[in-house]
Amino acid sequence: MFAVVIARRTGLSDVATLPPGAFQRYGVTLCPLQADDLEMVRTWRNDPSIASMMVDQSYISSEQQAAWFARISSSPRHFFFVAYFRDEAIGVASLTLCAEHAQEAEPALYIADERYRHNLVPFCVVFALLDFAFEQLALKRLNARVFAYNVAARRFNASCGYQPSTPEGDGLNSYQLVPADYYVARAKYSRFIRY
Repeated sequence: MFAVVIARRTGLSDVATLPPGAFQRYGVTLCPLQADDLEMVRTWRNDPSIASMMVDQSYISSEQQAAWFARISSSPRHFFFVAYFRDEAIGVASLTLCAEHAQEAEPALYIADERYRHNLVPFCVVFALLDFAFEQLALKRLNARVFAYNVAARRFNASCGYQPSTPEGDGLNSYQLVPADYYVARAKYSRFIRY
């Protein structure tokens, strides 16, 4: 909750006060994950409604979270953001660059705040993340993995332009997104975004 207080005090909606590395589009601000965010993010991630959709569904202890943060903080391959909407922390968005292909990454996203799970806000968050991926990092392809039983995420990915790839083991389906497909899909929704 500390991060939410900071967001309100600094006014993330004001571009001049954005923290270093932040990215803002569609009424959403993606702020790089900080140590002060870890307990909030760990609580979100351990929530059964979120954990059940993760590849690794195990409970995460505060020690595991701290070790994970130390590892990703020093890595140039990881971009983890707390997503803010209307100056309120609502979820996490990330990109992990592929070790083998420098211009590819695996995105991840979850909206912790249930008020924003079933409206245009998830599109705003993912569009901000994808704009960052394709415009700021100049990535050429994103590779997503979604459980076959996660019908909502599969539908959401398709509406963002992802194309099905080969099925993986353990019930995971693979999807790929290239900039051209993303921009076509984004155009269908961006006219409705008024934030």
